[in-house]
Amino acid sequence: MTQATFIDLLEPLHPNMECQDTTMLLPFPTDTWLAIALLKLATSTNLHYVGHLFGMGKANTGEDILEVCSALQD
Repeated sequence: MTQATFIDLLEPLHPNMECQDTTMLLPFPTDTWLAIALLKLATSTNLHYVGHLFGMGKANTGEDILEVCSALQD
């Protein structure tokens, strides 16, 4: 995937997926969320492996993928 294609996919996600900063943790940027979802959808790896690559838990990775797919669908 080219960088231009990635940015084209990323632009409509920004308004739907912006998270607030908290005192506990900074949220992952939207481009990281998209990269996680694309990696999982493009490969046959499991959620544990994808989450490990990005420093996320398995449950958060699954929620992230569903949220990105839902935002792209809209």
